[in-house]
Amino acid sequence: MAKSFHIDWKTGHLPRGRARTSLLDLPNELLLQILLDESLSERDLFAVGLVCRHFNLIALPIFLQGYGIVDPCSTISISVPEWDPAHRKKPDALAGLCATAHGITSVRLLRCFFQEALPQPSQQTEVELRAAHLPHAVRRLTRFVHRLSHIEDAQIYLVRHADDTVQTRKPSDGSRLRGAPMDEICDWADALGGLLNAIVERGCTRLTVRYNAAIEIGSFRFRDRGNEMTVLFPSISRGSACADPPPVVHWDWEKPSWSTSIQTALLRGKSFPLVPYSQKAQNNPTIQYFFLHSASLFLPPFTNWTLSLLHTQTSLTHLSIGDVALAKDHWAFLLPMIPDSVCQRLIAFTVASQCTSLGATDLLQFLTRLSRLERLKIDNIFGWEIWAKCPMRSPFHSSATRPPFRDDIPLPRFPHLQFLEAPVEVAWFLVEAGASGGRSVDEQQRKEHVAFPSLEVLIMHAETLSTDYPACYVEAALMVNILLHRFIDNRNVPGEDHPKLDFVLSAEAADVRNLEPVADYITTVTTQEVLHHNSTAYRDISLTEAEIEALARGDAFPRPANAEHLPHSATHHTPAIAFPHVTGLLLHTLDSADGNLQRTIIRYADISISCSHVWLGWNLPLASRIRRRRTAARREKEVSYNRLPTH
Repeated sequence: MAKSFHIDWKTGHLPRGRARTSLLDLPNELLLQILLDESLSERDLFAVGLVCRHFNLIALPIFLQGYGIVDPCSTISISVPEWDPAHRKKPDALAGLCATAHGITSVRLLRCFFQEALPQPSQQTEVELRAAHLPHAVRRLTRFVHRLSHIEDAQIYLVRHADDTVQTRKPSDGSRLRGAPMDEICDWADALGGLLNAIVERGCTRLTVRYNAAIEIGSFRFRDRGNEMTVLFPSISRGSACADPPPVVHWDWEKPSWSTSIQTALLRGKSFPLVPYSQKAQNNPTIQYFFLHSASLFLPPFTNWTLSLLHTQTSLTHLSIGDVALAKDHWAFLLPMIPDSVCQRLIAFTVASQCTSLGATDLLQFLTRLSRLERLKIDNIFGWEIWAKCPMRSPFHSSATRPPFRDDIPLPRFPHLQFLEAPVEVAWFLVEAGASGGRSVDEQQRKEHVAFPSLEVLIMHAETLSTDYPACYVEAALMVNILLHRFIDNRNVPGEDHPKLDFVLSAEAADVRNLEPVADYITTVTTQEVLHHNSTAYRDISLTEAEIEALARGDAFPRPANAEHLPHSATHHTPAIAFPHVTGLLLHTLDSADGNLQRTIIRYADISISCSHVWLGWNLPLASRIRRRRTAARREKEVSYNRLPTH
């Protein structure tokens, strides 16, 4: 029989010689089984991790795995959907990271969403978000960053759908006026500025800031060479660039958007809060890639911080701008403010989507300063604007006459450019500018320069390449093919050796599900028949009589050598408009992790019929052609970082 013993319940002491048994005495394997039990809630698991260091090392890694954080030293992707300071009632991944006692000193990728990843605007958020609470959430991330010694890649995603999900402070009368109170603006400037400085100070090589804040700035008075000018948010006064030191923008707070007359009198003329660029960040020039996809960094109070970063980060070679909604005058002021020393360092530049009101002239003037550029990507939105500003000849005309260029349109030339992705209209303009040598063309010798002599990859976007609008499709197809011929003819210079050029057609905007309407349209145009279709879908295009005759003969462009068996009947006069020089297709897929588009280039080689050849008269959609030929094709996948790309 086992010997009995008694416990002194007043003192809680065991009899002498008897040791207490607790969870700490259990082996780690058994503790893991207990903590992995599904009966424990996230809050319980988090609480266990705070008991002692031993439990911290066992419980918190399990807690973080529930949020997809398996190796914190490699990748940390978190969402901070609750901004309220009372967030401790429900601990999240960021709370687990801050409470972790084991050494997380270096992180390869730190990604943080201040809204749920990929939120839907129509969805009702379960958590009440207030703009005034956002600085608190930002400071929580800053406290974790301060614990780290190094961050290689930092991605900060601010508020994507503020209008639908975020509540802002309103005046007592219930009206909705623009602009937050000054205390909120100062709090926000201090919070985000502290986070950005902390990231740069830790040797970050890639920095991404995307989307905007939920705090609106209001009305300000900017100083323009001593003259005060009142402007409304978001606005910047005109100014001139300064090479060294970095340019500084000055402004005064005009008045709060909603405040009493007494408050306005007290605060009028008060300087807007400045976000300083820390000295430690200036002394640590490690950023190589900067994805500037937030209008907040272009506007006060972060304008000078951004200009200082561009100026002092001497390792910066890749710059991407996107998701920046500014007025046209703001772009005309901001781009020249970027010093020439920065432009001379850039070898890659991207203008992504949603850069509203960025004029083609302002963009081209900035591009002329990027003399060392090797990679250039321009979004589709600039295609038609540049085309409208350049009174060129019809792109389908067979004449070799050089088109006249307007004096106010800059003509950038890129002798080192290796990669170009742009709308076909922009690519057309750039190749003509490069081939003519710009304004420096020798009128006596009439020497034609080689456009982009180092170019290796050309990716074209054709916005109107849609069979739903046959006339637009024909126009876009002709433009693409003639541009490719222009490249080929321009590079065939005797005695000069140029790299092989890959022509890739983007399938992002292309829609070729049914080619029959296009064939009907060509037949109608070439036989002078009366159109019985919707006038909006079958609008006229500017084709000469010679070009229409070429279409009718079916020899507008040469047929590939391996296409003898394709249908070609002179009696039916079905034109064979194809893309014989296109070597690949650019496909886009959405990454569920960060919401970025992953880009895949599919190349086809040594096959009888390339899927990129689109022949009129066939009733097979392009998608089925791709599927049928995929097994016989050699697929070469190239997934690029589309923040430059892609972000």
